[in-house]
Amino acid sequence: MIKFCAFLLALLLLPLPAHADAPTGDASYFAAVDAALAKPETADWKNIRVLYPQTSAFKDHATDGPVKGLHAVADKAAVEKTPEAIKAFKDLMRAHMASIDSHLYALHLQAAQPLDFIDAAFEKRAASGLIQAILATGDGQSAATAFHTLGIDEQIALMRSYFNFKIIDRGQESGLDVFNVTDEKTAQKAKVYFASGAAASPPASPLEDTALLEVRTRAAKPLPPLQDTAYLQLVDTALATPEKADWKSIRDLYVNTSFFRQHAGLLPEEFFADAAKKAIAAGTPEEMATYKEFLRDHFGNIASHKQALRDMAGYAGKKPAFLDRNLEQK
Repeated sequence: MIKFCAFLLALLLLPLPAHADAPTGDASYFAAVDAALAKPETADWKNIRVLYPQTSAFKDHATDGPVKGLHAVADKAAVEKTPEAIKAFKDLMRAHMASIDSHLYALHLQAAQPLDFIDAAFEKRAASGLIQAILATGDGQSAATAFHTLGIDEQIALMRSYFNFKIIDRGQESGLDVFNVTDEKTAQKAKVYFASGAAASPPASPLEDTALLEVRTRAAKPLPPLQDTAYLQLVDTALATPEKADWKSIRDLYVNTSFFRQHAGLLPEEFFADAAKKAIAAGTPEEMATYKEFLRDHFGNIASHKQALRDMAGYAGKKPAFLDRNLEQK
């Protein structure tokens, strides 16, 4: 009996096996990330990007747009500049080092105002390294040579920041994301093919298999019909009588409009800022009318209202008289 009790005690003292659902890639990923932070010139961006889907951070990033909450955390750090806010921003950036959008947004903030906690040279190197990793997967000119991307944020970054393409619309062909685009420099039209959710190299773990399968299943769903007319009717009602506005329906319908799809569901705040600065700087009735129409089209995007409130605070140097602070705050 004594020997049996001793045996049971020994079993209880044995270390417990790792939980089956625990991410397996965090340690490897953060080792590669920290090496990049310490020595950017030797960073292995391709490996960082391949490891990213195996992390717990990736599970919080739905790959349908910017990293959840990152823009808000970054804005808070830029405004407050407190040690706590800056640490929260840096921690989130470290966790999502493989997200191109995170680096582009950091550069956007740094361009708006000098921030000593953002290293512009590093952010440019990181964004460039991640883009080069995507370019190594194909040329995007056909289904057979589609670029392999982890999500739509990579697709948008590649087309806008690297190729300087204007997106006309987005659809699916044989399970691939296909964008019709126009080259801003040559005005030539083209198609760009993406295998969304496919990593730059074969999956390294069951966790990655699951994450990529979820992305592929979501991407394969057909797009619902456009509802521009119904959406704009609700928007115009909100503009005329804000107290009767149906904000939930406006938001729900926005994702099924041509305005949303033209930007592939990803319209970072810098695009609203660029439109605002152009209109306010010109100061002409025509430019103001164009900007006002732009805000109407994207009424269902909270970033448009945040930008309008910035404009009224003198964000772009002037305060446009046609904006209604009470409406924007609602």
